[in-house]
Order: sequence, then structure tokens, then C-alpha cells
Amino acid sequence: MQHKFNLVPMDHHLWRFLRLRPQNFPHIRLAQLAHLYYQRRTELSQLTDCLTVESVGNLLQTDVTTYWKTHYTFGVLSKECEKKLSRHSLLLLVINTAIPILFAYGRYLGREEYVARCFSFFEQLKAEDNHIVRLWRACGLTIEHAGDSQALIQLKNEYCDKRECLRCRIGYEYLKRTTLTEHVTTNAVGNSISYNNKMKKYVYETRMEVRDYECDIEGIVNNANYLHYTEHTRHRFLKHAGLSFVQMHEKGVDAVVARMNLAYKTPLRCDDEFISRMNLQKNGVRYVFTHDIFRASDERLCFHATVELVCLIHGKLGLSEDYDRAFAPFIQANDGE
Repeated sequence: MQHKFNLVPMDHHLWRFLRLRPQNFPHIRLAQLAHLYYQRRTELSQLTDCLTVESVGNLLQTDVTTYWKTHYTFGVLSKECEKKLSRHSLLLLVINTAIPILFAYGRYLGREEYVARCFSFFEQLKAEDNHIVRLWRACGLTIEHAGDSQALIQLKNEYCDKRECLRCRIGYEYLKRTTLTEHVTTNAVGNSISYNNKMKKYVYETRMEVRDYECDIEGIVNNANYLHYTEHTRHRFLKHAGLSFVQMHEKGVDAVVARMNLAYKTPLRCDDEFISRMNLQKNGVRYVFTHDIFRASDERLCFHATVELVCLIHGKLGLSEDYDRAFAPFIQANDGE
């Protein structure tokens, strides 16, 4: 066997005995596996013939030879006892070995009845009780059967532990809901809103109302109109800061959009009143506007955008002293948070 399968002997010091009951010693587990092979109960045809969970358990139930009934390790005699698999060990074998093998075999052969049988087996078996499953239960999840526990173990090992939250549908939905939690704590210009338990302060807000011609055939605001709302917010903010786009253009200074990042959350509908809130930062030559649009009736976040503007002075990229001077109090107030 060693030559045929290129097996490499395992160093004995790698065998773990700490906190193991004697019934679970590696010697006993290997003896049980060898006895299972000896009884010729490891063939795929036997597994595919099992139509119930109980029959799968009976197929995998095994014992040890006479020698191991009086030994837990080589050369050390012990009191004779039966060394069969416990119900818990049998359950783990069925969940982690037999069902996955049957599932993979069914997929390989294109036998959907095998696949469906695996799902049925999972739903009949009690969920595992380990530290991963207990963590999910502590998060408030209801875990009803082994299919649930296996899915959540896979989720933690392949997504949570690897920080693949954005590739995980559950993680994505969780982040989407908690990153932008609509909880208003004050209601004035410069109001604060809690995002993920952190206070986000806005430097300007304005109210508007959805007009019927801004909605599409589905009865919701067309996505392009949210850009009009944010642009109008910036125009109003500029007046509030003591400047005018028209006057600045006449001086040869134009603030133009360089980049936008948009996220649509909850659709607005005809006659909805909404609050457009805005933040402002400066990054090099760019003014970074953060826009959040909330439905006024319930403070539900509808739209989030980051818009970066740069100044063209007589057609060339540059820095505008007028814009810097007008925006400075708002940028400083924001940086102070």
C-alpha cells in the first residue's frame, strides 16, 4: 500500500492524546477503520443502496478485533470492553463523510436522486453542537438541522475567516444594512446621523419633493434624477457659502465633476418629500462631496453618493482661492469630527 499510493509514514509525535478519552485514541480509530474495510462495508454501491439515515449509520457502525478489545495502545493491556462507535461519533461520520461522498458521487454521475437524498438526510439529522454553531446561535440564527449547521460552518471557514464578506451574500446584506443605519439624533443643519455607531456630521441639508415627471414607468424616481438632486444640493450649498456657479464661471473658474460613486438604496416615489444631506472634504486638488438622500417620512436612506470635483481655471486644472476660502469653514468643521 505504501509503495502503491506513495504513502509517507506519519511521525508518532504528531499523534494527539491530550484531552482525548481512551475510546477516541488514534489506535482505536484506525483499528475501527481497518475492521470496516475487513468487513467490506466501504463500497459506494452499499452507500447508494441506503435509503434512510438509519441504514447509513448501520453501514458505518463498526467494532475492533479481539486484540484491541483489551488494548488502547500497543503492548499495554487494559480491561476488556467493546469499542464501538458512539451515537455522536456515528452522527459526525454520516454528516461529514458519508453524505458528502454520496452527494459528490451523485453530481459526478448526474444522478439527482442521490443529491436529493443527501439534502433529505441533512434535514433529518440533528444539527451539530460545536463552537462555530454556538457562535451563530449567539448571533440570533435559528439552526434546525444538520444542513443548517454544515452551511454555517462552511460560511465561517470559507468567508468569515478569510474576510470575504463582500463575496458572501449574507455578509454583503449585513454590511449594507449596518454601514448605513438610519438613526437621526438631531434635526438641524449640521445634524448628526449614526453610521455603524459612529457619528457622521453633515455640513448642509436641504429639502425637496419628487415631481411626477421624475418617475419612470415603474412609479419610482428614475436613477438619473438622483444626480440632479445632488447637483441641486451643491448649487444651494454654494449660495449658502456665498458663491455662485454663474459668477465663478464669468471669472473663468469652473468646478467640474471628475468622479462619482453611486449607491441606490430605497426608491423614492411621486410626491415623496426627501432631505438631501451633504458633507465636504478636500483631498489635494479635489473637493469630495458626500451626498445622502433620506425619505422625510421615515428617515430611510434612499441614495448615497461620493462626488469628486476639480477646478478648471481658464480651461486648465488648478486651485481656486475663492472656492478654498468659501469652503474652508465647512471643511474644518468636518475635519474636527
